[in-house]
Amino acid sequence: MSYADFDDDFQQADLPEIYAEAPCGTYQCEIVEFKDETTKTGIPKLNCLLRVIAGEHDGKVLYKGWLLTAEAMSYIKADFMKFGLPVETTKFSRLRNMLDSDVVGKWCEVVKKQNKKDPEYTNVYINSMITPVGKPQATQDKQTPAPTTPQTPVDHYPDAKQVASQVVDGEDIPF
Repeated sequence: MSYADFDDDFQQADLPEIYAEAPCGTYQCEIVEFKDETTKTGIPKLNCLLRVIAGEHDGKVLYKGWLLTAEAMSYIKADFMKFGLPVETTKFSRLRNMLDSDVVGKWCEVVKKQNKKDPEYTNVYINSMITPVGKPQATQDKQTPAPTTPQTPVDHYPDAKQVASQVVDGEDIPF
């Protein structure tokens, strides 16, 4: 058996839902990963995979790419600033590493639009970093430690310990 035996099956296969791309629109997304690539013409490119985390297209993906050219640096700088990176005080080479450690796993709002010059293509624009409604904050902030011991209602209300200590032999709480 050779790889050529699978040519027809490969051509007819649909992509798994995990890689289904969202249509044009505004989305809340999780930043999944950054990848360094090179275009066919040899220009370095930085790609970002975003996963939609809310709404009708929850679970679909978007791709944001930056060509690494001198002309594009102001746009890249603006997006990195939206990610919360210290663009004014840090070299680009260090910022690239910070994307993986400080930005992956966080959420942003993006807009996917059809390219006006060439409608066959789309562009993705980073609007801002967000905390989506209904998602736990601890998932967004990798630095937030999970509670080590469960807390009781008495722990949340300091005066409750004093009141609870006044209940003796089944008497009512003195209010």
